[in-house]
Amino acid sequence: MLLNELASESFMNRLQNLLMRQFVEKDANLKLELQRFVDAKAIEKAALAAQFKAELARLEELRDEMSEEDYNAAVRGLKLKEANSMREIGLQLERAHREEENKIC
Repeated sequence: MLLNELASESFMNRLQNLLMRQFVEKDANLKLELQRFVDAKAIEKAALAAQFKAELARLEELRDEMSEEDYNAAVRGLKLKEANSMREIGLQLERAHREEENKIC
C-alpha cells in the first residue's frame, strides 16, 4: 500500500511538473503573439498617419486654387477617411490576434 502511495505521489509530481511546463510555454507564446500584434498595430497606424499627413500637405498646397468651402470639405473628408482607416486597421489586427490566440489555446 505504501508503495502504491509513493508511486502515485511520484506520478502526480511528474504530471504537475509537465502541466506547469506546458502552461509556462503557452503563456510565453501568448505574450510573444500579443507583442507581435501590438508592434504590427503601431507600425500600421504610423504608416497610415504618415500617408494622411502627406495627403493633407498636398491638399494644403492646393488651398490657394480651391474655395474655402471646398478646402474645408476636403480636409473634413480626409480626416474622416483617416479615422475610419485607423479604426478598420485596428479591427483587422484585433481579429487576426484573436484567431491566432485561439490557434495557440
